[in-house]
Amino acid sequence: MDILKVVSNRLPVSLFYRKNKLHSKPSAGGLATGLSSLSGTHKMFWLGWPGTTFQKEQEENVRELLAHDNMEPV
Repeated sequence: MDILKVVSNRLPVSLFYRKNKLHSKPSAGGLATGLSSLSGTHKMFWLGWPGTTFQKEQEENVRELLAHDNMEPV
């Protein structure tokens, strides 16, 4: 399967904390919606901003959650 590397100003998810646990949900609209039809034929890797800022001590949790879905925060 081909890999499509996407560098975008925003990742296709929004991150948030609920009950002290980090969660993600798909972002509405944008580039992610347009590229979603390729997900069956291409593995995607995203590089972009996760939509919010985090404390230095939270970065590892953010990276682990995003890595699970082939994403890397900047």
